[in-house]
Parts: sequence; C-alpha cells; structure tokens
Amino acid sequence: MLFSNGSIILLFDKFYAADKSRNSRSTGLGLSIVKLLAEKTNAKSVAEINSDILTLRFLFL
Repeated sequence: MLFSNGSIILLFDKFYAADKSRNSRSTGLGLSIVKLLAEKTNAKSVAEINSDILTLRFLFL
C-alpha cells in the first residue's frame, strides 16, 4: 500500500513525496499548491483512503 493513515495527512504538505521509489524528479509541490488555491477561494481539500483507493475531493463552499 502506497499510503497509510499517517502519510495521507502529509499529502498536502510542501515538498512531500509519498513514493520514495520513483526515479522521476518531483518537487512535491503539486497538492500543496492545490490546497493553497482551494483555501484562497474558500474551498476545502480532503484526502481519504478506503480499501486501498485514494480519493481527493475539493469542496467549494
């Protein structure tokens, strides 16, 4: 399993890369930028894992 309950909390943190075995270069900024934009537009970003399926939701209020 790529994500655990502990690592899912970190998904929206700057520079967090969940898969340490990847060879491609990544800055880990993608979801932190999404979170920032969501907050600026009064939205909320939510990550959930259920039966090894990661779901990302963005709630616009």
